[in-house]
Amino acid sequence: MEMHFTSWVFPKGHRIRVAVNNAQWPMLWPSPHLMTSTLAIGGDQGARVILPVIPLSSQPAPVFRPPQASPALAGFEDIETGTHRMEVDLPGRKLRWEAMLVFRSNLTGYDYEYERRVFENDKLLREKRWMQRFPRDP
Repeated sequence: MEMHFTSWVFPKGHRIRVAVNNAQWPMLWPSPHLMTSTLAIGGDQGARVILPVIPLSSQPAPVFRPPQASPALAGFEDIETGTHRMEVDLPGRKLRWEAMLVFRSNLTGYDYEYERRVFENDKLLREKRWMQRFPRDP
């Protein structure tokens, strides 16, 4: 299987991952139709990834920083965790924002739901909910 993306450079020591899906998720939303994907890997010759090697040049090689773990910021979470929250402690008061974002789809469209709540000293001050439906292109 040929990959059609170009100009990625992997410095020595870096790792790559190959993910296979029935759509270009997460760049494009998966198909709304039920389907089965079958993947046969390697056969008698085994699976492999062949990457081109940039030939040596008289130009100096770029200097890359070493790989780092993804940063973790206090009060922020990955989108997969569902509810997101941020807290700020001020003299005499504590503010907290909570938000929930959900995307759904079916054969006819996409549903967007977003709910936001603001608390002061654990008391709900405001909340708002947005809901919108976007039809799929024919």
